Amino acid sequence: MPQSSRYSQQAATRAIDFVGCLKHTKGAYRGVPFALTDWQRPDWEQVFGCQRLNPNRASKRKWVRQYKRWFKAIAKKNGKTEEAAAAAGVLLYADDEFGAEVYSGASSRDQATLTYQTLKNMAKQVPELRRMSKFYDSTKRIYVPSTESTFQALSADADFSDGINPSGVVVDELHRHKNRELYDLLKQGSDTREQPLLIVITTAGFDQTSVCFEEWEYARKVRDGIIEDPSLYVSLYETPQETTWEQLAADESLWKLANPALGDFLREDGLRDLIREGQAKPALRNSIMRLRFNLWTSSDVAWFDIDTWDRCGGLVGNVAGQECFGGLDMASTSDFAAWVMYFPEGHKVMAHLFLPEEAIERRSPMRAQLDAWSKDGWIHVTPGDCIDYDYIKQQVLRDAAVYQIREIGYDPWNATQIALQLQDKLGENVMVPVRQGFATLSAPSKLLETLVSDRKLNHGGNPVLRWMASNCMVEVDANENIKPSKKRSTEKIDGIAALVTALDRAMHAEPIVTFGFRAFN
Repeated sequence: MPQSSRYSQQAATRAIDFVGCLKHTKGAYRGVPFALTDWQRPDWEQVFGCQRLNPNRASKRKWVRQYKRWFKAIAKKNGKTEEAAAAAGVLLYADDEFGAEVYSGASSRDQATLTYQTLKNMAKQVPELRRMSKFYDSTKRIYVPSTESTFQALSADADFSDGINPSGVVVDELHRHKNRELYDLLKQGSDTREQPLLIVITTAGFDQTSVCFEEWEYARKVRDGIIEDPSLYVSLYETPQETTWEQLAADESLWKLANPALGDFLREDGLRDLIREGQAKPALRNSIMRLRFNLWTSSDVAWFDIDTWDRCGGLVGNVAGQECFGGLDMASTSDFAAWVMYFPEGHKVMAHLFLPEEAIERRSPMRAQLDAWSKDGWIHVTPGDCIDYDYIKQQVLRDAAVYQIREIGYDPWNATQIALQLQDKLGENVMVPVRQGFATLSAPSKLLETLVSDRKLNHGGNPVLRWMASNCMVEVDANENIKPSKKRSTEKIDGIAALVTALDRAMHAEPIVTFGFRAFN
C-alpha cells in the first residue's frame, strides 16, 4: 500500500527558519531575533512538517500540509500576539504560494490594527522583506508584488466582502468575537487552496454559547481521541476546568499548565502579584482565572469580600458643611430606593435607604430584620405600596441645607422626574444624568473596589449597605470593564449602585477630586 502521509523536516525547518529571521517588536525585546522557544517549537514542527499526499494529481505539489487548522489556547502574556503575527508572516512570505491571500480575523478594528502593526513592524526590521513589501496603513494591508500575495486585517465590526480565497488565516483572541459570521467566512472560504491553514490563538472567555467555546470543546475532543479529525492540530495550554481560585492561590505548580512561558520570558512574581490582588479584590478573580490561567468562567462575579468590607467601617462623624457628591437610585417603585452621599475628605459615605411599608409585608423572610433596621433608623419606611418620591426629594433638600452638595448623579431612565423637581430647588448644574453602562460605570466601580480593598472607605458600619454589598455581583465585558449587576445579584444592591453613581460625579469634578485612583488619599 503506498504511503499516504509523512513528516517533512525540510518543510518544518523552512517555516521555523523564516520565523528566526524575524525580530520582536515590543519593549526590551524589540530587535531581538524571534527564536521559537523549546515549548513553541514542537507545535510548529508538527503543523508545518506533517504532510499528506495531494489528492490533486494534476498539481506540481505531490505533498501538502496534513493540518488545515491549528487551534492553540494559551494564557495571556505568553507571546500570543507576536506568535500569531509570525505565523501570518510565514503564510505570506514563505509558504510557496503564489497569489497567497492571508487574513487576520479580529473582533474589532483596534484588534485588527494590532495584528497588522505587529506583522508590519516585524517585516520592516528585515531589509529583504521591507524591500519586497508595500504597506498600506489606511486599509491594514501588506502587498508583495513579486508573488502577488496579500495580507489583510479584517474586523468583525467592518464591512467585508465574501469573495475571498484564503490560503492562510490567523485569528487572535477568538473569545472576543461576538458572533461567528467573520470566523465562518474565513474558515469556509479556502476550498480551492491545496494546503490552506487556519490558525486560532486564543485565551479563554466567559460566553459558553460563543463560537470560541464551541471550537475549544471540539478541540478538546480531538485531543482526547473522542473525535477523529486528522486535519486539526490542537495545542491546549489550560488549567483543569474544575480548578478553583483557592487552589490556584495555594498551588503554584498549576500555573505553568496554562503559562508555558513561565520561567522563560514570563515572570513568576507578576503572577504572584495578581494572585495577591485577587485575594483582596474578589471581582478580579474571574478575569485573572480566565486571562492568566485559561479557565472558562462566568461573567458575573461576587464583588466584595465581606470581611474586607467590614474592615473599612470607620466613623462618618460630623460632616456638616463638607462638600460631597450624591447618587440617586430609583430603579424600583415597589422596593428599595437609595440616596447616597460621598464625602471625598476621608472617603465617607452617608446612605439613606427607602422602602415602602407594604414591601416589608411582602418580604416575610426578612421582616424581622427590616423592622429592626427601620427601628434603628437605617431605612426610611414610606406609607403604601410604592416609594414616595416626594419623601426622598424632601430628604435630599434637608441634606442640601446641611452639606455642600456639588453634584447629584441619577439614571435618566428612571429618575428624570425627581431630578427635574430637585433641579428647580438646587440649581440646574447640580443634577447630572449618569447612564448605567460599562463606559460610564467601570471607572467609578473600580474606584470603589480600590477604596474597599485599601480599607479607605468609611461607610460607618451601615448594616443595610453591608447587606447590599454582600449581595452585589458585577458584570465584566470583553475589555475587562466592570459594573454592578442588578440582574445577576442575589438580592437588592440599590445603595451600592447609588454609591457608584456618586463616585462617578466625584471623579469628574475639578479641582476637588481629580480623575484617577491615586488622587484619593
